[in-house]
Amino acid sequence: MMTEGEIPPEVHDYLRFYETDFGRKILRREAEYIRSFLSDCDKILDVGCGPGVFEKELSDLDIVGLDADSVMIAAAQSIAGNEFRVSNAEKLPFQEGSFDGLFSVATLCFMDDPFRAVDEWARVLRPKGKFVALLCNPHSHHFQGMLTRGGYTARNLKHTDFTPIVDYLEGKFNTQGEYFLGVKDESVFDSDNPKTASIYAVKGTLK
Repeated sequence: MMTEGEIPPEVHDYLRFYETDFGRKILRREAEYIRSFLSDCDKILDVGCGPGVFEKELSDLDIVGLDADSVMIAAAQSIAGNEFRVSNAEKLPFQEGSFDGLFSVATLCFMDDPFRAVDEWARVLRPKGKFVALLCNPHSHHFQGMLTRGGYTARNLKHTDFTPIVDYLEGKFNTQGEYFLGVKDESVFDSDNPKTASIYAVKGTLK
């Protein structure tokens, strides 16, 4: 496990954001959205867990965190007491039907092959297993501002249109989608307006 002094600057900056008032508001809203749909699940997988902030926030749930970045996983192990795995999301290291719940926060649009990842979700979920995917909304003022400022999002985003991903999810799951989490400057509020909602949320059950 890493000590605080051993956490790399890029991971430290990620964690520091969630320690700000703005970051805490976003984390709480997203975590509560996930909890409200997956709270009855016994075993949950977090795909793209980063440094484990959702595992810490959702400590009442049994979550396994997975991320392709070993540095993120090392940081997560220092922050939360959950099980964590280093692995590519497009080839999950779990047997079929290992989980009855799964969530992914702002991850699919950064993957080379999000469709292969969705195939893997369907494989590792049990019959009628549930998922929540929080997708970056490219139509929102908040997201457009992030792209303009550059940084991690602008450098690593692979898909600026979430529609093909949502369509693919609909082929594997019984889904419902909605705009969620209004953000303006550093204010966080309820919104289903595509211009102000920073997230397009999709949730559903395995067909």
